[in-house]
Parts: sequence; structure tokens; C-alpha cells
Amino acid sequence: MPTSSNCAFRKFTDEQELDMISRYAADQSLSQIGRDLGCTASGVRMILKRHNIQLREKGKFIQLTKDQTSEICRMFLENSSVIDIARAINITPSRVARFLATVNLREISNPGVAEKLSIDVQEIIRNRYLGGERVRHLAVEYKVSRKLILRILKDGNIPLRGTIRLEKRLTADDIEKITFMRRRLIRFWETL
Repeated sequence: MPTSSNCAFRKFTDEQELDMISRYAADQSLSQIGRDLGCTASGVRMILKRHNIQLREKGKFIQLTKDQTSEICRMFLENSSVIDIARAINITPSRVARFLATVNLREISNPGVAEKLSIDVQEIIRNRYLGGERVRHLAVEYKVSRKLILRILKDGNIPLRGTIRLEKRLTADDIEKITFMRRRLIRFWETL
């Protein structure tokens, strides 16, 4: 495989360069084209520029087809990783992650997980948490996100451990110290 320093100067056949151009016109990413042809994304970019091909704006999303979007959703719901989905569909992992974020699948971890965790299991999670079990360990054991475990605890009105609560009232000395520090900070800020 060529190194990144000589990718653009590697002698590709005319067919390979035409293949690069047609793949790019079909909205394939530079990195994917480079991976398939044994070159880097910057090497592909230089070859496209050499052929006076108008490059897409950086960060512009590649339009996904209906088949691709349904396949991404199906694979994600089957607990496939973003990288596995990207390889199967032949797009970049960041594009898969952006799509999942736009349809809010990434946010809820896995739709349907709440149904997998019955009310009995949710009660067991609450009791284990009250018994001293950590959120992280529960999430790993039940193969769900920490966020879901926290939601289950919140729904059960379980107070969370490790949260800082201001138990004592501020005394006059405490207020005086805070005021003094604020004044000092303001003076310092004004000197900048």
C-alpha cells in the first residue's frame, strides 16, 4: 500500500482515475475511495483537482438513500456498532453517527430497550442501586446506557448518591469570604 506522501503521485491507470471520479460523483467520500484504491483521502483529492473536478464543501453531508437509512436503523436496532454499520453500507462512521443523531436514535441508546427491561427488572435495578450497586455496573450488566439506568432510578424517586447537596446554611463569615473573592476577581478581570 502506498504511503501518504506518494499517494497522489502514484501511477494510477486511467481506468482507476475515472473510477475515482465516478465514485466521487456518486457521493462516495474521499476516505472511502482512498481505502478501496489503496490511497489516502488527500491523495484522492489531489487527483480530483488534477482533473479539475469541483470538490464538495467540507462537512457537507452526503445524501443517504432510503435503502441506506433503513439499513442503518435496522442494524442499529440489532445492536450493531457504528463502525460495523459504516463498513456494511460503505460510508464513513461519522456519517452514520450524524444520521443517528439527527433521528435521535443515538440519544435514546436503543429504542425498545425499555420494553426489554420489564417492570420487575426495573424494580430489581432500583433495589440493587439502593443496596450500593453503582450505575455504571448496572448499565454494563443489563447492556443499557447509564442514562437509562438514571431514568429508571428517577422514575422510582430514588435519591442519587454522589450528588453534592448543600446541607449547611452559609454563615456570615462564608458570605464575607465569597464577597471578598468576587471583588478580587473583578479587580483582576479589569486589569486584563
